[in-house]
Amino acid sequence: MPTNTKRVFLPKLTKTPFSSIPFFIILAVLIPLFGISAWIIVSALDYQNSDFFTFWLAGRLLSHGQNPYETGLWLEGHRQFGADWVPNSIFPYPLPLALITLPLGLFQLKTAYVIWICLSQLFITLSIYLSVSWDSKVRIKHLFLPLLLGAFLFRPALVTLRNGQLSAFLLFILALTLYLWNHQKWWQGAVVASFLILKPTIGLPVLGLSVLYLLILKKVRAIGALVFSLSLLAAFGWLIDPGWLNKFLTVGGGKFSETFGYNPTIWGMAGYACQQASLCTTAAGGALALGLVVAIIILITTRGRLTPPGLMLSLIIPVSLLVTPYLWAYDQILLIICVTVLADLFIRKGYPYLLVACFPILFSLISLLLLYLAVITGHDAWSAVLSLIVLVAIWMQLLKDPPDSVKEPISLELIL
Repeated sequence: MPTNTKRVFLPKLTKTPFSSIPFFIILAVLIPLFGISAWIIVSALDYQNSDFFTFWLAGRLLSHGQNPYETGLWLEGHRQFGADWVPNSIFPYPLPLALITLPLGLFQLKTAYVIWICLSQLFITLSIYLSVSWDSKVRIKHLFLPLLLGAFLFRPALVTLRNGQLSAFLLFILALTLYLWNHQKWWQGAVVASFLILKPTIGLPVLGLSVLYLLILKKVRAIGALVFSLSLLAAFGWLIDPGWLNKFLTVGGGKFSETFGYNPTIWGMAGYACQQASLCTTAAGGALALGLVVAIIILITTRGRLTPPGLMLSLIIPVSLLVTPYLWAYDQILLIICVTVLADLFIRKGYPYLLVACFPILFSLISLLLLYLAVITGHDAWSAVLSLIVLVAIWMQLLKDPPDSVKEPISLELIL
């Protein structure tokens, strides 16, 4: 077991991850497979009645100069393209997201769906690659394929790909943020992280705790860049519809009330334990969520300056997934970053390679087991166990072997 804590937690980063020619060879092999699998998935779906249709229609309307927050246009779009499932009266996401999905709206629905699933698979692959600290002196480079296999067996990833959800994009945003922060590019990473607000139920807790971390590190410029970027995103929405924020809060509040206490979060676990009794669910869930938030705030304020970005984000992610009142199983795809960081750390601390390589696959199998329990019980609160497992694992690593300061530059040697 290594005794140099700094070596374990702060590996040297000397090359960019995209300087590895073998990785591009792997991508050249994977991308056609991604395209073929995306086509097969979409061809088997009723893609007009899917989550992806929501994103595509928003981009489609915006590409024609129309506002996806106009109820009449939104409902007419469903009718025009043969969508019988109409879960929302307007686009149920922040309006700036429609700018991101606008390029997809330029394609026909099926083609756009195939492109999006292919991109989502690419986002997952790149996220793993960006989250691993590669080093020629240890066997981390051999973890890439086990991590990739585990990711594509992970239930949240499978649901994300099938439904055409946004989650793989958010995963990539977080992984890129982590990569930039690992390279001391704090304000650039903060700008990238601002796009998490496009899914506010996840973005708000992640960004809120990340701001506290940046504040402890005295990265004032990064906080300013984050605020500026968030303001810019909001301004894009106001250019399209000055009242978009109120409309979003209205539709968001309706969705929250429909699913409160049934999600894989602390609130869902409280709802399951309280048999969905409203007062009990609110009181128990609120107490647990508040306690967890206070604990993480104390940890950040006391140890934030001594904790590198990988471990800190890997702690913030499961906490955010547990305390948010609105979450679906596919949102837990963000845990892929945490599993990657943990596997990276385990191999550096001298754990047997075979054991570490099995870790992401075992974690994915647990996610499928929890799905089975959810089917039996009719309640998906069980999937919150995934976030709890990661949270406990990260917390134990911090308490067992606290990292050294992150003041000095972190560098990354990438050899595949």
